Formats: sequence, structure tokens, C-alpha cells
Amino acid sequence: MSRTASAQPRSSSKKMRNGVIAGIAGIALLAGGGASFATWSADWTTSGTISAGSMSLQSSWKGSGELSHWKLNDKAVRGVGSISELKLVPGDKLTYTDTVTLKTEKRAMSATVEPLAPGIVGDLQGVTYNVVVAGPGFKREWQTGQSEPQPITTRVGGDTELTVTTTFAFDRNAGNNTQNMSLEFTNAGIRVNQVAN
Repeated sequence: MSRTASAQPRSSSKKMRNGVIAGIAGIALLAGGGASFATWSADWTTSGTISAGSMSLQSSWKGSGELSHWKLNDKAVRGVGSISELKLVPGDKLTYTDTVTLKTEKRAMSATVEPLAPGIVGDLQGVTYNVVVAGPGFKREWQTGQSEPQPITTRVGGDTELTVTTTFAFDRNAGNNTQNMSLEFTNAGIRVNQVAN
């Protein structure tokens, strides 16, 4: 019997020790990983699509009435079927004007504009040109050989209309060696470059 009596206290302390260890392990599990103490949380998310826009220049000229865009000495060109039939004399000023629409997704955008120097082929000497671009609140101008970009800002909420005028001037002091000579120009125009914010 003394054996049984001595075994009971050991069993009790063993149970107590196991209970304490189990309790500590339970608290450690709650605090560290298996579950957490109660806290509040809330989430907010959004979704959508992001797309790049575009920028383009569109001429108002529809392919008919070519001469309506040209003026000779600030007057309508008459008596010829096309501009290539027109014969200039010293002192003449031949001007081409077009309305060009700058489409920029109907938003304001910083940009630069510059002339595209025409390719000129031929033996007619004494012809110079200048380019003027005018838009809402601005006017930019370049002379023969100039092409540095100049700043512009497009309109908010709509397209920006630009008036582009290219003038070819025949030197009033041109000599007899210019008679019956000609030149051909190609790709006279403008370039608009968006400026990143």
C-alpha cells in the first residue's frame, strides 16, 4: 500500500505539469499562428483598363479645289488648272494655306511644332520660303532654313485647329538666268511632337 500511496502524488504533479504545458502551448498557438486575437480589418480595391491614346494631324483639304488653298500676291490664283501650270515672275509671292486639325484625345497636352523643310529640286534660284503656324492663342514662324521646335499647348475638350501657311517668295532682283527655270518641292509641312510631363 505504501507503493500506491507514493504513486498518487507523482501522478498528480505529472498531471499538473502536463496541464501547465498544454496551457502554455495553447496560448503560444493562439498568439503565434494557428489563430489570432480579434482585430478589425477592411479592404478597398479598384479595377479598370488603361489605354494609350493617339495624336494625329488631319488636313481640311479633301482633294478637290486645289487652287482654293493657293494665293498669288495675296489674291486668288486664276487662269490655270493646277498650281504647276502657274508661271512666276520676279517679286511674286505664292502662298499655300490649310487648316490642319490636331487630334489629341480631347485633352490639353504640351507639345512642340516645327516645319518640315520641303525637299526642293530644280534650277530656279532666288526662291525662299517661310512657314507660319497659328492656333488658339499662339503664332509660330520660321524662315528659310529654320526648323527649331517651338512650344504650343493643345485645347482641352476638343481638337486644336492650326492654320498652316507656307509662302514661297521669288526674289524681285532675280536676273535673266532664272527665265524658264523651275523647281519642285515635296513634303512641305509641319510636325507636332508631344512633350512628356
